[in-house]
Amino acid sequence: MKTAVTALQEMMVKLKEIPEYECISQSGPQHLATFEYRCSVRGCVVKASARSKKEAKQEVARVMLLALKARGEDVPPPFDRPPLQPPPGAAEPAPAPTSGPGPRSYVALLKELCEEYHLPGVEYELVSDTGPPHMRQFAVRARLGQHSRLAASTTKKAARQLAAQQLYSYLRDNLSRLTTDFVEVNR
Repeated sequence: MKTAVTALQEMMVKLKEIPEYECISQSGPQHLATFEYRCSVRGCVVKASARSKKEAKQEVARVMLLALKARGEDVPPPFDRPPLQPPPGAAEPAPAPTSGPGPRSYVALLKELCEEYHLPGVEYELVSDTGPPHMRQFAVRARLGQHSRLAASTTKKAARQLAAQQLYSYLRDNLSRLTTDFVEVNR
């Protein structure tokens, strides 16, 4: 699957334009730094932040793709759909809340879903651990019965969250078709 940066770059090349990225701030102590990026394309400017420069650039590209979709541009899937839940540190067009707890963990949401529907617990399996020490890539599978989703990231925790998010999305879509009482509630 293509990254948001790659999808945006390819989309803009077809339009004979180049997206402009700029790291506009770094805050917090070095071990907990947050980076904020700005992206400009076709007169549209968006911002996003994350815990690393790479993640912040990916996030700002994803936010830009959503902004372009909202303006009527033809955006490639899956970037043509908003996420189920805004990621931590997301900025325009979906600003992060100013108070209260942050977004819920998909691992926690899946656990609550299983308890509510009396399903067995979700099993998480580390499928692969590849790459050199400075660029590890972890793949984790989230399995619930016969349904499973596989996701990869640079940390085990992030890969587990992504796999949980994919499985939760699948279950939410399918349970909502089968039952009328399954409605996602933002807490």
